[in-house]
Amino acid sequence: MNIGNILSQSFKYAFSNFSKRIREGFPPVLILTITFNLLDYLISNEIATKFTIIIFSILITLITSAIGVCVHEEILSNKKFNFLKEFFSKKKY
Repeated sequence: MNIGNILSQSFKYAFSNFSKRIREGFPPVLILTITFNLLDYLISNEIATKFTIIIFSILITLITSAIGVCVHEEILSNKKFNFLKEFFSKKKY
């Protein structure tokens, strides 16, 4: 697949059923928002250690990577993927 075709499919994916995409994307965004707010609370009250910050950073990186991989798989193969189910499945390990 060439880059132009991939970009075309990506934009078509992003703008088709936009309200459905927002409803499906709300839980992951809520999880990430709560996680960032919790980390901010821990840092602002000087409760968080460097280890805590590293663990939160790794967790956020893994979650956003899983979302990105599932979205790109959905765009390229036209199949619906549940990112949390895919992320925690044993076939990935």
